Amino acid sequence: MRTGTGSFWFLCHYRAAAVVVACLIAAGIAHAQELPDRIRGYKVHKQIVTVRETAGPTDASSPMVASRIDPEQVALKEISLTGVSFEMPIELSALPHSGRVDFITFSEMTVNDIPVAVDEFRTEFRFRKGEKVLLPSPVTIFFPAHRLVQAAWREMRDSQPKWRVRGRVFVFGRFKRFGIHHKRVVPVDIDINIDNPVIRARK
Repeated sequence: MRTGTGSFWFLCHYRAAAVVVACLIAAGIAHAQELPDRIRGYKVHKQIVTVRETAGPTDASSPMVASRIDPEQVALKEISLTGVSFEMPIELSALPHSGRVDFITFSEMTVNDIPVAVDEFRTEFRFRKGEKVLLPSPVTIFFPAHRLVQAAWREMRDSQPKWRVRGRVFVFGRFKRFGIHHKRVVPVDIDINIDNPVIRARK
């Protein structure tokens, strides 16, 4: 009887401890996802920008606003034994400030919930206030080999006319405001649907 009582006591306390640990882990994850004050020496712009499929209204409080991605321009680039890649041109629209983009990095990018690799965009370019800017070269999204089978199986089993692209992009640059160039990194969240480039390539 004592053994049963002791086991019940241990189980109750173990469950309580497990709940506490789970809460601490969840809090730790939530805290880890918060943006730091600086990344690679650039001050982080606290307001996160959202990429839409069409241009949005100008927001003067942000150094960059919604970008435009034309689904018709997304193209299959290469199919090889190491993976599949496609190119996605991006247009920055309704820019309220002038400045220069030094480079762009990509984090936690997925296509149809499958993680993909996106190289840093290292082509520097300048932009002027009120003008649209097409990136000098398209962004290349690559399905690595260890994800290729999963992606190919989904495509063969249940090919969808639209692909969902999600992730976070960090735009590093210098943005002019009140006559002063501010060194900033702007976080940009992406959540869009694009035409399936594989279907378009077959036509």
